Amino acid sequence: MNVIRLSALLLSLHGCLRADAGRDWAGYLGGEDRSNFSTLAEITTENVHRLNVAWTYRSGEFKPDMRKQIQCNPLVIDGVLYGTTALQKLVAVDAATGRERWRFDPHTEGRSKMGDVRHRGLACWTNGRDRRLILAHDRYLYALNLETGKLVRAFGDQGMIDFKDGLATDEMVLNSGTPGVVFGNLYILPTRTSESHGSAAPGHIRAFDLETGRLVWTFHTIPQPGEYGYETWPPDAWKSFGGANCWAGMTLDKERGLVFVPTGSAAYDFWGGNRRGENLFSNSLICLDARTGKRVWHYQIVRHDIWDRDLPAPPNLVTVRRDGRDIPAVTQTTKSGHVFVFNRETGEPLFPIDERPAPASDIPGEFTWPTQPLPRLPAPFSRQTLAYDDLTTLTPEAHRAVVDRFARLRQHAPTGTPNYGGPVATAGGLVFIASTPDEMIRAFDRKTGRILWQSKLPAAGYATPATYVAGDRQHLVVACGGGKLGTKSDDVYVAFALPQ
Repeated sequence: MNVIRLSALLLSLHGCLRADAGRDWAGYLGGEDRSNFSTLAEITTENVHRLNVAWTYRSGEFKPDMRKQIQCNPLVIDGVLYGTTALQKLVAVDAATGRERWRFDPHTEGRSKMGDVRHRGLACWTNGRDRRLILAHDRYLYALNLETGKLVRAFGDQGMIDFKDGLATDEMVLNSGTPGVVFGNLYILPTRTSESHGSAAPGHIRAFDLETGRLVWTFHTIPQPGEYGYETWPPDAWKSFGGANCWAGMTLDKERGLVFVPTGSAAYDFWGGNRRGENLFSNSLICLDARTGKRVWHYQIVRHDIWDRDLPAPPNLVTVRRDGRDIPAVTQTTKSGHVFVFNRETGEPLFPIDERPAPASDIPGEFTWPTQPLPRLPAPFSRQTLAYDDLTTLTPEAHRAVVDRFARLRQHAPTGTPNYGGPVATAGGLVFIASTPDEMIRAFDRKTGRILWQSKLPAAGYATPATYVAGDRQHLVVACGGGKLGTKSDDVYVAFALPQ
C-alpha cells in the first residue's frame, strides 16, 4: 500500500528565524521546502467566518491608469512585513498596523528588456553579525540590511551584482523575479529568459556567496562539451540556444543538501527543427548537490518540447509510505495535469512511467521526439482527451452532468473562474487562496473543500498569501495588484485577522 503525505521537514532559513519560527513567514511560499504550509491554528474552521480587515497598505505611487501587477509572496520576520510594490519598490511594513518603516528603490523601472518584471518574493540570510534581505530583481541581485533597508556595501559591487556578467553577449535577455533558495552561505538563483531564439540567454543555475557576492558554482542547463547531455543537442548548441531555465522556483532539501530544479523549454518554445535531439536539461526535474552544483540525478518530463510545456511550479517534498517503510520523495506537477513522483535521493520513479508513442509533426522541417513519458499514478488532475462527443451546448442537463462529475471528486470548489496564484494551508484546517479575477479571497475547509469564508479585495490577488502572528494575533495578508485576465490594476496589501 502506498500513502503520500507531506513531509515533516519544515526547513528554516539559515539563521533568519527565531525559536518561535511558526509565528513568522520567513521564506518564500513558507520556507525553502516550498510547502505553502503554516503551523498556526488561531484561525480555524470554526471561527474563520469572523475574519475582518486588520489593515491595508498602499505605496502612494500608483496611478489609476497604470497597468501593473503584484505577484509577491511577502516575508514576515519579527513583526515586520517585507514585500514589493506594483512599481517594484521593496518596502518594510509593520505587520500589525501596516505602517511603512522603510523602502528601497532598485531603479529598474522601464529598464528590463522583457517588460515589467513580475517579482514574486524575497529571501533572508544571516552571517551571525547582521541579517540580510536578498532581492533578485530584473538582472541584479541585491543584499540589504534587514533592519534599515540599506545596501550591504561589502556584497558584490557596492551591494549588488549583475548576474548577466559572464554571458556571451549583453544582448541576451534574462531576469529573475522568483526567489532562489538559501543553503548555508549560498544563494542558488533561478532565472527567467526570453522565449525567442537568438535573444534568450541560457538558463544556467548559479550559486553566489551571500557574504561576498562571488560566483561559487554554475550548472549548465544547456550542456557544454564534455558535460552530460551534450549529445542531446546539435554540436555547439550552447553557443546559440537559450532557455531551459527555471522560472517557477526551486525547492531545497536542507537535511540532504539537495536542491530540486524544474526547468522550462528551450527557445524557441514552439519550433524545434533547428535543435534536434532530446535537449537536456530542458523540461526536466534536476537534482543538484547544493554545495557543488553537481548533478545527482535528473528526469526529463517532456522530450524535445515544442509546446511550451515548462515545469510550472516548485517541486514538493513528500514522504511515501510503502510496505510499512517511509521513502523520502519529491513530486513535480506539470502543465498537463500529471504528477511525477521520485525517490529524492536516487531519482527512481516510485510509480511506473510509460514511454508512450507520440505523433510526429506534419510541419515541414519540424522535429518531434517519437515518445513521451506519462506516469500511471497518481491519476492526472485534468482531463487528457477531448472528443467531438464531449462537446455540448450549455443547457440545464449539461450543467447537471458537470456537477455530477465534480461530486465524484473527494474535494472540489467550483468558483467559476480560473486561478492565477497559490494557496496557503494552515494547521487550523484551512486553505486560503485569492488568485481569481472576481477579486475575492476565500477560505476552504481543507478536508471537504467547502468554502467557509470569502471577502472582496480592492483588486484581484494574483499572488500567494502569507500568514503570521503580529500583535498576538494571527494574520492573513495578500498582495492585491490585479492587472491580469482583464482585471483592473492596483497597489495594495490587505491583511485580515480575527476581531480583538
